[in-house]
Amino acid sequence: MKGEGQVEWDISKVKWSICLLLVLHISLGYSFFLYWEGFFTTTAQCDDTSPLSDADTTDFLNNPPFKKLVWVIIDALRYDFLLGERSKMIHTHQLLSQGKGYAYKAHAHAPTVTFPRIKAMVSGSIPAFTDFITNFMANEHSEDSIIKKLYEQGKDMVFYGDDTWLKLFPDLFVRSEGTTSFFVSDYTEVDDNVTRNLDIELDKDWDVMILHYLGLDHIGHSYGPDSPLMNNKMTEMDGIIQKIYDRIEHDESTLLVVCGDHGMNQVGNHGGSTVEESTTGMVFLSPSFHSSEYVVRDINQIDIVPTLSNLLGISIPLKNLGVIIPELFQSIINEEYYMNSLNYNAHQLNVLLERYGKHELPSYIPLVESFQQTNTLLKQYRAGDIHLKREIINHYNNFTKHLYDKLSVDIFGYNEEQLYMSIILFGILCLTVTYLLYFLSYETYSYVTFSLEIMAGYFIGSIIGGLCIYVTYAILMDMDFSMLFLGFPFSIIFGICISLLTVVAVFWKIFHGYINTPSVDGYFCYMGIIAHVISLGSSSFIEEEHQIIYFLSQTWLVILFLKALVQMNSKQYSFALIAIVTSRIIQSWNQTGDKYLGADDISKYLIKEENYYLLVTLSCVTLVGIVSFHTISSYLYDSNDKIFKTFKSLFNFVLYYTFALICMRNSNVNNIISLKMVEYLALWGILVLLFITVLNFKLSNEETSHTRYNLNSILVIFGLFSLLLHRFNNYFLFSLFSLQIFSLYQYFSIGSRKISWSMMIGFFWLGNSAYFSLLNSNSLSTIDISNAYVGMDSYHPVLVPAFTYIILYTGPILYFLAFIVLIVHFTPSRFIADQNITSFLFVTFTIRSCFSFACSLVLFIERYHLFVWSVFSPRFCYEILHESFEIVKVLIAVIVMSLK
Repeated sequence: MKGEGQVEWDISKVKWSICLLLVLHISLGYSFFLYWEGFFTTTAQCDDTSPLSDADTTDFLNNPPFKKLVWVIIDALRYDFLLGERSKMIHTHQLLSQGKGYAYKAHAHAPTVTFPRIKAMVSGSIPAFTDFITNFMANEHSEDSIIKKLYEQGKDMVFYGDDTWLKLFPDLFVRSEGTTSFFVSDYTEVDDNVTRNLDIELDKDWDVMILHYLGLDHIGHSYGPDSPLMNNKMTEMDGIIQKIYDRIEHDESTLLVVCGDHGMNQVGNHGGSTVEESTTGMVFLSPSFHSSEYVVRDINQIDIVPTLSNLLGISIPLKNLGVIIPELFQSIINEEYYMNSLNYNAHQLNVLLERYGKHELPSYIPLVESFQQTNTLLKQYRAGDIHLKREIINHYNNFTKHLYDKLSVDIFGYNEEQLYMSIILFGILCLTVTYLLYFLSYETYSYVTFSLEIMAGYFIGSIIGGLCIYVTYAILMDMDFSMLFLGFPFSIIFGICISLLTVVAVFWKIFHGYINTPSVDGYFCYMGIIAHVISLGSSSFIEEEHQIIYFLSQTWLVILFLKALVQMNSKQYSFALIAIVTSRIIQSWNQTGDKYLGADDISKYLIKEENYYLLVTLSCVTLVGIVSFHTISSYLYDSNDKIFKTFKSLFNFVLYYTFALICMRNSNVNNIISLKMVEYLALWGILVLLFITVLNFKLSNEETSHTRYNLNSILVIFGLFSLLLHRFNNYFLFSLFSLQIFSLYQYFSIGSRKISWSMMIGFFWLGNSAYFSLLNSNSLSTIDISNAYVGMDSYHPVLVPAFTYIILYTGPILYFLAFIVLIVHFTPSRFIADQNITSFLFVTFTIRSCFSFACSLVLFIERYHLFVWSVFSPRFCYEILHESFEIVKVLIAVIVMSLK
């Protein structure tokens, strides 16, 4: 038997392992695709062709109370910005106090991003969860909407602001000018352009003017909701409202609507479903209003659709789910018009119920009967029984609100057969790789051989058996062979049976002493993963998942400390103690999750004005530390190779140049050279550093010291690049990351220098801990694009998403690269290093597949849960992102292996 850790794999076996890993990732990706198609893109079928049941219900619209509309959308106008205590919109409050308008707290559905919210506010429908993705690639809105209704009536509409509207409704505006919503660094010019056009349009003729201001949202993304800039922007928006109202003050036929599309959370982002993100301010202003009191009422944001439709005399969009807002009608219109509006809204919702084919379901029959009874009362009223008016109004109000409550949940359908299929496939992958995880609980270098046997058995059995069953079934049932790809889950029985037979063979190897017993930290890692997977069944644990990761990573470090303490190794437990203290500071740097998001933390303390010099000092320590680290490593890994020396000198020169640029970026030198130019030059410096390192890999000789130096160089390059992408107050986090990695490197170098599976999982946990410490969470709102515009003056459809992705996974990337460096430092042979890197990828894939299965199963079970769209669905989406990162890790590993 070959000694443990002494087996040197042939390079072809490493390649086959990588190929197998990619096949596993493709299988997992296919499972995600099936699940996504079955869960997120399926809605209840709606017949859009059927007309309203009673055509005469719309006759009253010929004489609407308003002829013109000014609609001002202030992006990310959170409720308290407009109507709360912190609002600086004084003139708006004065108008409301004078009874010239009505104020509302409007509740929006997730996802709280601009594109789906605009769709909701013009169509009255609830957007699909997948609209969060299409927010970045909006196209023409083909469904019915109040914009199309206005256009069909021949209304002249003008628009200025967020160009999402122009993508949704091309060629419908007689005059327009758009501004991109994704260049969040600009919060001044983007609004000045809108106001400039407003001043011109106030002197022109139009029927509808829509303005969409973006500056408030951009300030939130870049500086947070508590920035002093926020108050200035609110005052500016209040001035805009005052300017418009002053023009319409004597025109009672014009309605002014001011609202937000969504809110923002405590750090300035949005997309999730917290109260701050999903509640916006909404006011209706007109000189014709005569409100008796200034009261803020709660409504659904989509209620604006039937309300504007009736106030402007246009048809309600086909798929509207909103209900009209009563106060606006009771104030200015006779009760007859109000009752007819309710009747029309109720008819439209009842027809929608029929279109969805739900009017005969037992749960809806009482509502349908209530609607029919109210129609009977209406006929009696029109026959002369005028005392029924108030009763009819109350009945219609109750019907529309109750129907909204039920239908807003039931319109989302699921392809359960496809979901079953994908969950089974997730289960197969999870079961297979869990075998691998079990074998990893025994310290060995030969487990990958065992895993290859298990995987090979599974795939041979599943592919051959599954195809045989499916082809036979297709022939007998005369099925379409184009569906053959979807028949993969039929291979369950064969795959599992062959896998189990392989497991028996592996256990035989275990019994005969091929594998050692697990260590204490090994047991903890195994149980920690199981506990983490189980926790995904709880919405609270998902919202606070960072706490689980923090606990697991911190406890693993404590176990390392205790092991060193028991062995009385003072150096080891000193380094373990440094890693523990560093970990605790890292976890306290940024408060994330749901419960404590926005609470006081180290980062918020540093950005206070009185602590500016402390922040600058810590940031300088980080920059100097990165450069010093590489300078020291240059002396440690010296060589007589002239090519190596040349590239090393060139690297140092470019490194100092880039270091100087990053220092300039964070100092007040904008009067000398523009910030974007500094960032642009710094990016080029980083690209040159990367190019030099690759050339050094390829052209210098293959000494181990050269490889270690070049890998350290890659760490330094990524560190500098990360600093460019992250906020100034997070710079010192990278010093803490580096100190923790250095401490662990020293800890393990004192011992046997053997790469164990528990080390792999420990670094996996630390990478995830770094992920959460950089203010990430399981809420979609924590995806921050505000720092992704480095070196750019406008939105770039490739670079901005790519930089956003790197910002999101900076922590895991850093710890993955650090672990690769540790492997190369600790293994004398290139082949063993490649084997250990491959092993690490197998370990993380094992964990990821277990999480994927758990997330898919929980989401399916909880598909009718209150938090299905706010908690469970975002967690599943993040799992897809995490799986994509696992593929990125494989690609990084392949590149590193090819360079060494």
